[in-house]
Amino acid sequence: MPDNSGPFHDQVVGALARLEAGQEHIIARLDKINGSVTSLFEKNNELEIRLVEHPLQCEIREKINHIENQLATGQYAGSTVVRQRLDDVERKEEGRVIAKETSEKWLRWIWPVIYLFAAIGAILIGMHAPELLKHFK
Repeated sequence: MPDNSGPFHDQVVGALARLEAGQEHIIARLDKINGSVTSLFEKNNELEIRLVEHPLQCEIREKINHIENQLATGQYAGSTVVRQRLDDVERKEEGRVIAKETSEKWLRWIWPVIYLFAAIGAILIGMHAPELLKHFK
């Protein structure tokens, strides 16, 4: 049976103990982050529900509804010109909403790709750190 005592064995055991302690710290930190992420998802879901319940609730929408009511009852003079302008405003508002949704969709897709490339870059830099340090000396 080999001798398990000596400085190398002690160094390996010490390194494993440090790794275990570091791992416990990382696990605790991940548990804390997971709690934060969960609360953010819950808040996001609540906001999405509120958004679905109240689509386009803003001052412009209220003004448009008021003018539409006046147009429907015939209380507004020059209704054809106003109707054209109102349609333009509605199209612009709908375009803004569509553009925002499109931007958010692309960002939801592209951020994981950006994180992936950043992680790959960090790993490559970490793997080749000694060579890079020699090169920059």
